[in-house]
Amino acid sequence: KTKTGETTPTTTPPTFSPTRHPTNRPTPSTPASNFNIQLVNMGKVSSYDGQFAFAKARWEAIIVNDLSDVSRNDKDWFNGRFDQPFTGDVDDVVIGYSIEPIDGPGEILGYSGPLYYRPQSNTTI
Repeated sequence: KTKTGETTPTTTPPTFSPTRHPTNRPTPSTPASNFNIQLVNMGKVSSYDGQFAFAKARWEAIIVNDLSDVSRNDKDWFNGRFDQPFTGDVDDVVIGYSIEPIDGPGEILGYSGPLYYRPQSNTTI
C-alpha cells in the first residue's frame, strides 16, 4: 500500500515462453534472429563502420531465417575487387565494403551487387 492507503498494482515482466498464469503484459513476439550478416571493411576508412553496423543489426532483426553456411576453400569471395582477399567461410551473407572515391564523369555514389548464389536455394552469399 502507498502512504495514502491505496493498493499499488503489481506487474509481471514479459516472458519469452508460456506461463502457467496469465500476465498483464503481452509476451514479446520478436523471435531471435538466426540470420547473420558478416561485414568486412576492405578499405582504410573506418569512420562509417558504425552506420554499416547499424544497418546490419536492423536487417538481422528483420530477416530471421538461417541459411546454410558456405565454405570458400581459400578463394577470394570478392574476385579481386578489393586490395585484399576475403577467403573465410560465410554464415548467411558477407558484405565487403570500402569507402573511397569512385567518381569520374557521371558522379557515381556507390555500387553493389551479389557475386555468388547458393545453388540449392538461389540465395545470395
